[in-house]
Amino acid sequence: MNIIIYDLEATCWEGSPKHLQQEIIEIGAYKLNEYGEVEDKFSQFIQPVLHPYLSSYCTKLTTIQQNDVNKAKKFPFVLDAFESWVDIQDKDFRLVSWGALDQILLEDDCKVNKVSFDWMKGKFIDLKEMYRKLKNKHEPPGFATALKLEKLDFIGTPHRAIYDAANLISIYSKYIDYWSL
Repeated sequence: MNIIIYDLEATCWEGSPKHLQQEIIEIGAYKLNEYGEVEDKFSQFIQPVLHPYLSSYCTKLTTIQQNDVNKAKKFPFVLDAFESWVDIQDKDFRLVSWGALDQILLEDDCKVNKVSFDWMKGKFIDLKEMYRKLKNKHEPPGFATALKLEKLDFIGTPHRAIYDAANLISIYSKYIDYWSL
């Protein structure tokens, strides 16, 4: 089974206004084998269509520049590349993220772009919730807090999908025998 440790970055605005729908602007993922060894990585920007211009808040938070998304492909093309990379035809897989928001963003973007997300159904794993149970916490900690609790240093740029995914591997690997995927 392939374990896909992934993270997404999305359009965002200061104060998170409810009337503005987020769109994925970056997918970062690592493919791990059953032993937790990295076999491959995937990293692509996505051009947003509902709100094509990044807010200054989003650019500051993620360091993703307008030029990065302007020259990127739109969601259906990147999702197709991601689906092929995951190799859903030949291998069983799980999509592992920190929290449920990434799953919601993927499903929402699929709906907006009228593409199927059937291949993902039943494949999502919320490592944040599993970590909460492992540590017997009432509330799950945020990602940065969990790294500190585990005495793990964040490597790379925060709020960049490929680095967030790489750092999530550290927590996943530390408790690889605990997770029931």
